Amino acid sequence: MAKKDITLTWIGCIFSITGIGMLIGSFLSYNSTHNFIKNSSSTIATVTELRLHTSSSSSSSKSSTYYPIVKFKTQKGETVEFQSSVGTYPPSFRVGETVSVLYDANNPAEAEINSFWQLWFTAIFLLAMGGLFAGIGLSLLAGPLAFRLLSNKNAAKLQANGKKIVTKFTGVELNTFLTVNGSSPYQITSQWFDPETNQVYVFHSENIWFDPEEFIKYETIDVYVDPNDMKKYHMDISFLPKLAN
Repeated sequence: MAKKDITLTWIGCIFSITGIGMLIGSFLSYNSTHNFIKNSSSTIATVTELRLHTSSSSSSSKSSTYYPIVKFKTQKGETVEFQSSVGTYPPSFRVGETVSVLYDANNPAEAEINSFWQLWFTAIFLLAMGGLFAGIGLSLLAGPLAFRLLSNKNAAKLQANGKKIVTKFTGVELNTFLTVNGSSPYQITSQWFDPETNQVYVFHSENIWFDPEEFIKYETIDVYVDPNDMKKYHMDISFLPKLAN
């Protein structure tokens, strides 16, 4: 497997695992919230305070978030005050505002403001981020495989139905358009002169992650082309040894 593929595979695995973990977290959060709503009691509460939380980033910028502090009485007359788990900027509530709350009758401290975002924000956030990370990860994992399968399919099609031409080996060069961990792959180059059109065609092999020059024993290399579109071609480098590591 090429270094590029290995790097993309590792990155894809990291993104996929992170995304799947977030999706699992989203499901658990959804299930927990669903059960909480199903088994909770409802009452009216009052916002008593907007608690400011300030965080600093690595760029020295600060972000502020307001978390509402809510007070209510249970059906048993017990006074409970709690901080909402979701904060916003600007604040979504104001001091003195009355809101509906849901709480666990057996554990009144487990309570939340009865609004869509206060209840479902965590599940939705994890679902969105998990879907994004998993999508990127799976794309990185499937991308190289799909590209190799498509390349192999096109090569097989050209070898079966294309026109075989014998081209002149012209050299080995680095494909500096692609760099992985500071290294670029090699490509074999060849050319072919079409006397009917008085045109010269230059061909490049697929990327090779070792220097193939010492293994090229002949001055000619077979290339399979689509006669209707010379840009579609496959250079036959099956004579090269396979990369072991």
